[in-house]
Parts: sequence; C-alpha cells; structure tokens
Amino acid sequence: MSKGEEKKRCEIPGIRYVFSFCAMLGLCAMYAMRNNINVAIVAMVNATAVYDDSKNNISSKECLIATPSSNYTNSTKSVLKEGTFIWSSNLQGVVLGAYFYGYCFSQIPGGRLAEIFSGKWVFGISTLFTAFLSLLTPLAAHSGIGYLVTIRALQGLAQLQCLWWYFYVKLTYLRVGSAFYVSGMIGCVWFILWCILVTDSPQNHPFISNKEQKYISSNQKMNLNKKIPPLPWKRILTSVPFWAVVICKTCQDWSFYTIMTDLPTYFSTILHFPIEENGFFTSLPPYLKILVNCHKC
Repeated sequence: MSKGEEKKRCEIPGIRYVFSFCAMLGLCAMYAMRNNINVAIVAMVNATAVYDDSKNNISSKECLIATPSSNYTNSTKSVLKEGTFIWSSNLQGVVLGAYFYGYCFSQIPGGRLAEIFSGKWVFGISTLFTAFLSLLTPLAAHSGIGYLVTIRALQGLAQLQCLWWYFYVKLTYLRVGSAFYVSGMIGCVWFILWCILVTDSPQNHPFISNKEQKYISSNQKMNLNKKIPPLPWKRILTSVPFWAVVICKTCQDWSFYTIMTDLPTYFSTILHFPIEENGFFTSLPPYLKILVNCHKC
C-alpha cells in the first residue's frame, strides 16, 4: 500500500473501544435471549387455571398473608388470567430449565472452536442463531411444549452473557411475544455491526490506525502465528486445580441461575407481585452483582 493510499484510508480512533462495546452488546443480547422467558412465562401461563385448581393448589396460607386479598383480587388476579398456556408447575420447570440442557455441553467445544477457527465468527454466528431461534419461540410455544423445549435447548447449545428484565416486562405486559421478537431482532442487527466493525486481529481491521495497531501489537503477549497444540486431556482431567475451578464454578452458576430462573415465578405465584414489580425486583440481583464485581476491580 502506497503512502497516498494509506492517507486516504478511513481510520476510526479507539477501535479497541469499539470492539469492547460491540462485545458488550453481544453479551447483552445473549443474556437477554437467555432470560427473556423467565419473566415472560409469568404472562404466558394461565396462572388462575393452574394454581387455583384444588388438585394442584400450591397457594399456601403464606401466599394470602403476603398480599392482602383485596389487592390480589383487584389488581394482580386480572394480570394472572392473561396467560393462554395451561402448563403445570412441573412443565414450567422443564421449559425454564431446557436452555441449560444444551448450554452445559457447549462451553468447552465452543472455546476450542474459537481457538482453532475464529473467535469472531464462532461468537457472531452463535448469537445470530440464538436470535433466529428467539424469533421462533412464540410460534414454538403455540405449536406444542416439545417444540418450545427443543428451541430453548438449541439456544443453550448455541450460546458458546443483560440486565433487561424490567425492560422486557414492560413489553411482556403489552404482548408476550414482544420479549422474544425484540431480543431476536436486536441479536440480528448486532450481528451486522459485529461483521463490519470486528476482525480476528488488529492487523486485519480496515479502519484501525497505524498508531493503535502498533500499540495493541506491542502489548500483546500471545503469538497468534503459533500452531495450536492438541489438548492434553489426561493432564487436564488429573489436575486438582482444574477440578477445584470446575466445582466452584458449577456451584456458583447452579445457585445463581436457579435463583434468576425461578425468581419471577416465585414472585408471581407465591407473593402475587404484579408483573411490572416482578420484573423490577428480579433485576435487582444482577445489578448488585455488577456493583460487587466493579468493587473487586
């Protein structure tokens, strides 16, 4: 490339910040598509038909004490009747947990694929595929519980992380499908920006300045041209530190995702929170998690 051509090239200052922002948006989209059903299911299920049945009644005396009967009758009950799906609590648990059927198996293969091929395209295509499945979620729910469970499991398999619960509750209050359509469209639009603004290495980026490219390369401690060695499975599986990390991470994620998955249903069926309050209180734990993590940094 000649000096004249180099001067004409369009350069974007701070391209590493653009990359970080795009990655953050991608993780937000991922988390949104992971958790949108947690609150949406409150409006999807006909709670009155499920929980007022004497044979399946789980509304204990504590439920009635938690919220005065007058408030429940006048405000909350009308919201709970909006759902069209008569799913038992067991079926709801299957739907909410279906995402993790695929998610727990995709982490190591996803990381290895990104290492061998392209981190940009593994992350980008997995997000796009998840977004496409999110757009199909309302149709799958109306087609049958099996289709919905399959869609959610495939989403989990594709996600190789969104604190938008309250935002989606506002949409869900108007139309249940909005939570899935909006998150799906955001994922699709994000994929276009990801393809244009992100490359696998700074050397290949069309808009990066020479100064920033040198800055990134000089501080990069990895040799990207080095051939990727095979995985030492025996050493990994016999490593005590490895299993310590696995156990700690499994316990942490198990407790956190259990809380975040079941909290909206608990607020709705046990405490009888209106759906808008449900979303607000459900979003509090992740916000506090951010504050704790920022404090650690």
